[in-house]
Order: sequence, then structure tokens, then C-alpha cells
Amino acid sequence: SAAWFLATCRDPRFRDVEKALICSTKAVEFAKKAGNLYHTAAYLDTLAGAYAEKGDFEKAVEVETEAYNLALDKNSGIKLESLNSFKELIEVYRSRRTYAQWKYGEKSTKR
Repeated sequence: SAAWFLATCRDPRFRDVEKALICSTKAVEFAKKAGNLYHTAAYLDTLAGAYAEKGDFEKAVEVETEAYNLALDKNSGIKLESLNSFKELIEVYRSRRTYAQWKYGEKSTKR
């Protein structure tokens, strides 16, 4: 999604955390209203990535944990691979690293 790109793009010149937060927050709201567990979990994952990029790692852990817990629901349609990714990202954010730092080996910036 555009929000994921804005939050986690490999090239930091294209990241815009504020836009990512706005887009993913709205997406979560719409998915929750629709009762769609799959999309809610996916958009929460994106929102967590945006919070981490912003440097709010506590909120990133909270939101990623919510995504993980939704994904545990057998009716969510989330595949095991995504479930494992959510779980791994909880630990990444607990260690105060962004997705880009974890996935691309990006050097830590002041946070």
C-alpha cells in the first residue's frame, strides 16, 4: 500500500512518516468498521511501521501486538508467514529499530 511505502521505503528520500500515519490510521478505521480482520491486521502492521519510523517504538509495539492478536483469530485469513512476521516485528520494535533498520540494515539515526 502507499502507506507502507511511505513508512518503510528502502530509499529514505521517499519516506513521509506523517502521511503514512494519516493513511494507515484511516485504513485501520475503515477496515475495523467493515469488520474485516484480515485488512485490519494488515493496516495495523503498516501503522506500527509508521510509528517506529517516527521513533515512537512503544506505540509501534502496541499496534503491532494488536495486529498479531487479530491475526491469531482463525477467521482472519492471515497466513502463518504473516503471523510470524508480525511476531518478529514486535521484537524489532521492542529493540528500538525501524523496519528499514531491520530489513535493509539501515544505520540508526537519532531517535
